[in-house]
Amino acid sequence: MAVSADGGDKWQNFRVSDANFQPKPIPMPESLNWSQNYQGDYIGIAAHNNVAYLVWADDRTGNYQAWMSKVTFGTPVSVDKPHKTDAPQGYSLKQNYPNPFKHISTIHYSIPVAGHVSLKVFDTTGKEIRILVNEVKPAGFYEAAFDASHESSGLYLYQLQVDDVYSETKEMILRK
Repeated sequence: MAVSADGGDKWQNFRVSDANFQPKPIPMPESLNWSQNYQGDYIGIAAHNNVAYLVWADDRTGNYQAWMSKVTFGTPVSVDKPHKTDAPQGYSLKQNYPNPFKHISTIHYSIPVAGHVSLKVFDTTGKEIRILVNEVKPAGFYEAAFDASHESSGLYLYQLQVDDVYSETKEMILRK
């Protein structure tokens, strides 16, 4: 396993098992046209209190088994730390997804420089229904969820405004 303590610029390898690990191919019907999979493939990872728990599976003993390895680090481990990315090239408000939606929809947006961000939802009369974001944000890529569980079916508008520099409005449809 490799881990990075600086957002992905440098990596350090850690040995997680002393076992001779030889994954075996899983037969795949040619008609499916799938890439080859292996028993022993990585299953998952979780992190808590500077400890990573890695899980994989194999059948080297004749029985299908799940294996877990615990790796402790001196620096914090996080599975939800954002990846290092370049700043967006411009302002952007994406179409919500899914659209139409039944209860919850996600809105993605990006800003190329820091600024006060306002993301609001309105009904077709212009009445403000919800404020999803109202804060200063650094440059980056973002998403906000709109939970419309208590709203009526219909057409709604959402508007992104960043300082007095950028404003864009899009439509979304709530179908219950």
